[in-house]
Amino acid sequence: EDKLAVLHTASAEARAHAQAASAAQAVPTIRLEATTYAAMLYVGSEPIRITGLPYVVGRQSDTGEPDAATKPNLEIPDPKPYRLSRHHFSILAEDGAVQVRDLNSELGTIVNEIPLGHDFAQDRIQLHHGENAVIAGGRGSPYAFAVTVL
Repeated sequence: EDKLAVLHTASAEARAHAQAASAAQAVPTIRLEATTYAAMLYVGSEPIRITGLPYVVGRQSDTGEPDAATKPNLEIPDPKPYRLSRHHFSILAEDGAVQVRDLNSELGTIVNEIPLGHDFAQDRIQLHHGENAVIAGGRGSPYAFAVTVL
């Protein structure tokens, strides 16, 4: 009986540990929606439900340009002069929080009025629950989005 009790306890502990690990890796509900006409033109007006992280947004390779080693989850055809880098920003989960990270883009990313990128003080920022404003390609870029974390 003692061995059975030990096995039952160990099994319950393993199950609880697996559930906790699964909950820690669970992706919250995240939606990405174009908020400017130019972004809607290329992305559409319906929100995109993000089901896996990291989620990368970037520019579609132009004719004659070599393909990137990996394609972004969302490829946006951006005419010259480019506002977007081929891997511009990512939405990721880190330390239990949803973040946006600029991927060393040329013109940076702005999240809730805070500029991110290699020319700025930081390259990532935590998103708050609710709607977050994300502009890819710096101030004045036509590629503006609302990223909603529920």
